[in-house]
Amino acid sequence: RHVSTQSTMGRLYLVSDILHNSSASVKNASAYRSQFQQNLKPIFKHLRDTYESIDGRITADKMKEQVLVVLRVWQAWFLFPDGFLDDLEETFSPRPKTKASTSGSASSADTDMEDVDGVPLDDIDGIPLGDGDVDGMPLDDGDFDGVPLDDIDGAPLD
Repeated sequence: RHVSTQSTMGRLYLVSDILHNSSASVKNASAYRSQFQQNLKPIFKHLRDTYESIDGRITADKMKEQVLVVLRVWQAWFLFPDGFLDDLEETFSPRPKTKASTSGSASSADTDMEDVDGVPLDDIDGIPLGDGDVDGMPLDDGDFDGVPLDDIDGAPLD
């Protein structure tokens, strides 16, 4: 059964409200926090599944931002042990694997040419970037817009 993004986020906010009230000085209120802590990882897996099923980038980015704000608020409330919220964030939004993390032998040049989503940046529009020749004009001649680079302000570079 499909649940809308708004309903999913509404449920997260409900959990957040309950967690906030679990710090009240009422007998057994902290039991709610303990019970939620045991069940938050599956909840955040569901949040990730919902996030990944969103077609629109703006809507997906908005949801991601809302989830991360909730995590930061929980962090400010000191609800859970160190590292637990980081685990929840990782569960919600796993970082993309790069060549370096999968093979262990990629050079820094290989990883520099990857975007955060793992797509190489060297051929975005179908035309390879090449070596320093972005606009068709090589930069190795020391001339920028007709002004030599060694004398850009009227005084030679030392």
